[in-house]
Amino acid sequence: MKKLKKELIAEKRYLEKIIEKTTEKEAEKKIEIISKLTNPKIRITNRKDIRSYYLCSPEICEQFKGGQYLKKDEKYIAKEIVQKEYEEKLRMAAEKKLKIIEELLETMENDSLELVYQNYNLYRKELICPIVGPQEMKVRDWLSQTYNKKTFAEGTPEIYTEHGERVRSKSEKIIADLLYKNGIPYLYEKPLLLSLPNQKNIIVYPDFTILDIANRREVYLEHFGKMDDMEYVEKAIRKINTYEKTGISQGDKLFITYESLKYPLDTRTLESLIRRNFIS
Repeated sequence: MKKLKKELIAEKRYLEKIIEKTTEKEAEKKIEIISKLTNPKIRITNRKDIRSYYLCSPEICEQFKGGQYLKKDEKYIAKEIVQKEYEEKLRMAAEKKLKIIEELLETMENDSLELVYQNYNLYRKELICPIVGPQEMKVRDWLSQTYNKKTFAEGTPEIYTEHGERVRSKSEKIIADLLYKNGIPYLYEKPLLLSLPNQKNIIVYPDFTILDIANRREVYLEHFGKMDDMEYVEKAIRKINTYEKTGISQGDKLFITYESLKYPLDTRTLESLIRRNFIS
């Protein structure tokens, strides 16, 4: 739903630009002969691949039944009129489509399924087990789930996020803190069962499982922090390929950050990734 809304907003802006551009051209100064005519039109004939252009309007057709013939050096008049006609039709089509999109966007805002439950009074809510509950309820239930995390090897540095959970690196702390700061619900190292074609199921532990509220799904953020270690890189590639084989594709349900000793985690790139993909 989030993706659809973004596409509709982008289309709305595109249509508004078309309407603005065609409206501006409508206000431009017209050729003098056209400005004096009522609803000028162009009639085109084609005989033996030779096209002829005739200027038509109520005033002209009183004198010339089929319109006034335009000489070769007057073809610019035909171009001006047909271009104007095209732009008027384009603006009307854009305005019609824009109205539909605006109504749809308003409906998406106001006719939320969650409102069906929310609009009941407190006493009736107590009698209902909502199929589609308020967003806050869904997030709370999702965050409260229990699962077995990976253990930390003895001697591993203890690094804690602002939320108070232990992570494996300073970069993971940065990621976790940014997600938490932006109100993005996530679970750290939640096990994920992957079904590979013609192979046994395997369990992986994405660094961050994120609840994509707008699209009602889970997505995954992996951070690869030792990209100058070739053995580590090979494991990372295998993990990414495993995700891809099970339909978890980069840019859709899988997002990746990485770093090396020479190139540490770029926080600006991270913030941009979070803003583009996880904030409604």
